[in-house]
Amino acid sequence: MLNQDTARALVAALSPANDAQQPAQALTFDAFRAANVARCLKWHPEGLESWSPSDWLTAVTGELGELASLLKMRNRERDGLPGNKFSPTDKQVADELADVLTYLDLLAATLGVDLGRAAAQKFNEVSERVGFPDRIDLRVKLNDEAPSNAAHWHKVAMDARAGVEDLQREVARLKVENARLAEETMRLQGLLNAAHQIVGELARPSGI
Repeated sequence: MLNQDTARALVAALSPANDAQQPAQALTFDAFRAANVARCLKWHPEGLESWSPSDWLTAVTGELGELASLLKMRNRERDGLPGNKFSPTDKQVADELADVLTYLDLLAATLGVDLGRAAAQKFNEVSERVGFPDRIDLRVKLNDEAPSNAAHWHKVAMDARAGVEDLQREVARLKVENARLAEETMRLQGLLNAAHQIVGELARPSGI
């Protein structure tokens, strides 16, 4: 069942960052992962594992191909070459980049990789190797209500799905119960009508 802590964490993760009642905040890898997995389970109710890592990688490369096509069009425009059916906009390019990130995150989730931490660790390793001072702080603040790790958010999404399934079963049960009560009501109404008819017949003068 979906407990209160899990529900609060999921609602917080899925709430729009630009809500009018809250100041805008930068999107974190953890919040993106939570929303991404929760939405993905609507398309893949059997879980992320219903697709293999190679399936998710194919999706990533498909989106990279669409991005490459847009940039190829821009190269043609730059070089004055004909053949473009349209001129790619900044919004179209941004959308394809977002699609790449979305599928890359789902691939990472399937492989059990915390993408934000992995990216920061690799960034720091490269900086160390080439002698650059640039570092990303990997210290994590512990938060009992919303821990920031991939396994936790996957469990949040699965618990949410289980809660929805419980509600669906309850709705189905109530529909059956309502149908049964409707039949019983009709039966009792028939008996009541018959009783009124009998009473009416008995109350009528016999004529003797």
